[in-house]
Amino acid sequence: MGKVPHLNVETLTKILDNIFDEVVVVDQNDIVIYANQASEKHYCERHSTLIGKHVSEIATWSEWEPNSLPISKKEKKRITVEQTSPYGEKIITTATPVLNKNKKIELIVFNVRDIKQLESVKQCPFGKHAKT
Repeated sequence: MGKVPHLNVETLTKILDNIFDEVVVVDQNDIVIYANQASEKHYCERHSTLIGKHVSEIATWSEWEPNSLPISKKEKKRITVEQTSPYGEKIITTATPVLNKNKKIELIVFNVRDIKQLESVKQCPFGKHAKT
């Protein structure tokens, strides 16, 4: 892939913060190194306050059922699970471990989507957009 002009950290952050889905990234020590604005609806705190915290310091993290972090760490492969948030929302979470050249986990990238939004797309007639 060729070099993309003007794709600096600021531009990349703007892109990620405007993705509808929640994106959270933790390092190999389970420290949150990135959380986009969409994560606020699932954790009830500003996305910027999540960054730098160990997942055990995030009150609602351990309440997600099933918790995808230990599963993805154990299997070292992408997993997708249906979860229930602490607030009763049904969501789909994909956890993708990023491995270094020694096959050790460097990062885990979480992508989270509310199932209601997916269902509204399924019910949407062709040519019309689902409400978000």
